[in-house]
Parts: sequence; C-alpha cells; structure tokens
Amino acid sequence: MSSISNTGHSKSYDFDFSKPFAVQWGETRISEDPRLDAYEIQDQRIADWLNQKLPPLYADAIDIAAAAHCADRLSLRGTKKHGWGRDLRLKIPVRCLAVWQSAVVRDALFEALQFLTQDKWQIDFDQKGGDFRQSETQEHLFEPSEVQAVEVCLYSGGLDSFAGLAARIFQEPKSHYLCLSVTPNHRQRQRQREQLAFLHKELGAKITHIPVRYYLRDAEKRPQEPTRRTRGFLFGIIGGAAALMAGSNTLHLYENGVGAINLPLDGSQIGIDNSRSVHPITLQLLSRLLSLLGRQQFVINNECLYLTKAEMCRHPAVKRVSSEIAHTFSCDGFPVRRRKFAQCGFCTSCLLRRQALEAAALADIDGNDYGCDLCLEGPFQPHHLRALRVMHYQSTRLLNALIAPNAWTALCIEFPELRRVAEAMTAGATTTDVRDRLIHLYEQHVREWSAFSALKHLQQQSPTSVSTCVV
Repeated sequence: MSSISNTGHSKSYDFDFSKPFAVQWGETRISEDPRLDAYEIQDQRIADWLNQKLPPLYADAIDIAAAAHCADRLSLRGTKKHGWGRDLRLKIPVRCLAVWQSAVVRDALFEALQFLTQDKWQIDFDQKGGDFRQSETQEHLFEPSEVQAVEVCLYSGGLDSFAGLAARIFQEPKSHYLCLSVTPNHRQRQRQREQLAFLHKELGAKITHIPVRYYLRDAEKRPQEPTRRTRGFLFGIIGGAAALMAGSNTLHLYENGVGAINLPLDGSQIGIDNSRSVHPITLQLLSRLLSLLGRQQFVINNECLYLTKAEMCRHPAVKRVSSEIAHTFSCDGFPVRRRKFAQCGFCTSCLLRRQALEAAALADIDGNDYGCDLCLEGPFQPHHLRALRVMHYQSTRLLNALIAPNAWTALCIEFPELRRVAEAMTAGATTTDVRDRLIHLYEQHVREWSAFSALKHLQQQSPTSVSTCVV
C-alpha cells in the first residue's frame, strides 16, 4: 500500500513493490476510501530470452523508472503561469540501497529526470523486503545465452525505427538484432511483430523481438497528465538493462535529427513543451547513469542523429522494404480510432512523416490511414492547419538563420538550446565538425520542407505567408 498526498502541485507517492509483476499503491482520499491500482511491467521476456535472472541493481533501476513514470502520469500540471513545474516526492524500496544513496548515482538520476520533466524530484530510498518479480527469481534450464554478436536496439514500430533498422541491417547483415519494444498498446505490438518479421524475410537478418508490456490498470478512469515526459526515461532504462545483460555496452535507436533535437516550433513553446525522449542531452544523461549502474562505459547511440527523416527513407534498404511502410505509424495519438483511421494526419509527427515520404519519392506507398489528409485538396478546419502553420514558421526561422553571414551564430541566437546540444554531441568529434553537420541537417530539412505539397493550403489562405527556400 502507499499514500498519495496533494498540496497544490506538490505530490507525494509511497510505493510498494511487494507484488510480483506490479507496482502497487493505494490512494487515500478525503473520504478515506482507499483504492488499489497496479502498474505492470512485464520484463520476464528479457530474462527468459537471455536465460538469466534480472540482476538486483537493474531490477531497482526499472522499479525507479516505473515509479517516476507513475508519478508523472498521475500528477497533473498547472498552467505555465501557475505551477507548470511540479514538486514530486517519492519513497521507493530498493535492493541495493547503498548504491542509490551514493551521491554520484543520485546526481546522475536526478539530473536525467529534471532535464526530461523540469520538475523538482525528491526520492527517498528504503531497503526492499518481501517478494521479488519472477524475472529476478525464476531459474532457467539452460546456461545464459551466447550473445556476443547481439546488437540491442529500441524498436517503436514508427517510420524512423523501421527505416533506421533496415539501413543498419544493410550495413551489418550478419549481426543478430535484439529489438526491444516497450509499449502498453496491443495494436502497436502487433504491428511491431509484423514489421520485424517482414525485415527478417526481405533482408535476411536474424532478429529477435522482445516486447515489454507496461500499463496502468484502469488508467482511463482517472485524470492523467498528457505530457508524460518520463516515457523516454522508462524506455531507456529498460533498454539499457537489457543491453547490459546481453553483454553489450551500447543501446541503439533510430530517430531523425530534426525530431530528436525537437527545436521549439514557435515562441510560445518553452521547456518541456516539446518532448525530450531521445534528445541528445537525454541520451547523454541516461548513458551516464547506465554507465554507473553497469560499472562500464555505456552509450545510448542514435544512429541517425545527423539525418533528416527523408534522408533516412531514401536509403536503398528502405526502398527495398518500402511496401511495409504503410504499416508503420508516426501519429502522436496512435491509434486515433477516429472513423477507423489510426493516424490523425495533422499533428506535427504525421506532417513530418508525410513531408519526408514525399521528399523520398515514397508518398504513393504510404496508404490512406489518416483521418485528415492535408496532402489532398481542402477545405480544412483551422485547427487542422495549426501544426502545419507552426512547422512552417519554424522552417522560416531556420531559413533566415541559415542564410545569415555566420549561420551557426544566427542559429544559436534564434534557438539558444542548440549550443548545449552541440556540446552534448562532441564526443568523438570536433566542435567544428558537429556544428557543420548540424547546419547541414537543418539546411537539408528546410529544402525538403519547402517542397511539401500541403503548404499550398497556407498559400491559399495567405499568399505572403509561404516563403521560398533558397538554401
């Protein structure tokens, strides 16, 4: 059991992990009517595939990530003017108490959480007792798997992960790919399985899919915070634990650079308005924490950081498997369940997908799984064009900076966070090289965006609002 107390935007959570497969906590309301919920993480598949128990320290890390994600989901934010940030206080039982109480590990943990959510976190650790999860206790018939050649990656089932993995298989066809998917949604898991089976059939790679299911029971019965910025933390920790158990010092993922860095679309977006799940600084901070836990240098590597989504889709391996692209998904709200369409068609993620496939000459194979198709003729409602408008506004800001005499200085004035991004990306490269590659990334993005067919709807509304790209 646990208690949850609320004082303004200050909330406290006392977790009990004594139940196998579930994070359990109770909520005491003013009426003193307790209710018991469960948050499930089914990490048994990782242990089963590797024929080994989940080590206590990694089990702790997954518990902590689950607890942080629970607190994040259940703690509603206020407005930007009144309490956008939250004061989150957690009490979590752990197996390796001395490790989590050490200053260096606590600093790494809190720095990662704070960057992702911009909240104030306080976590008190107690020694765990009672039962443990099946993934920690179940003996295995065979010896631990020989996994020296395994390449572990996070696989979401989105267009980027599909295209990135196809390109990686093309580069390293003899590797064994352990694809870890962390999702609460059955429809996502089904599509992930189908995509990976298709890649195996068409490209001949050895692929093992490990779906890790997580969900909050009866989540729809209570208000939840929609931003959920700790998802990247949860996914990274689970993926990192799997990679370390497999004997690897690297966790791979595939996300285009524009989406990963995720610059503000307009002046109203600040802080966590944009997701930082696979942001270069997030990956750096998670790599630091996992290095401490694994007692070795560990890296979460985004293989596609300097590529646009369209460049990823132009890879010859992607062309070869392009018939499966229609079964990938990109929508922020997938599955939308609106008139039987899985994707909305007008959120920023849908629009970047449509633009990228057009630029890669793959638009014809995209399918018709959109509730609103801005690549067709209108008219459309104003809210259907909002994301398109702010994405074009961002592109215009990028263009103005890129044509300045000193493009890097102009970019950093327009988007100050780029300086810190560049600092996080300098490992193994010179500062000049990183800056040049970032400039090239955004030049390529602006060129591709300016040719997007959906921009005609903005032109029709305001002919002077759509500029021509000259980069």
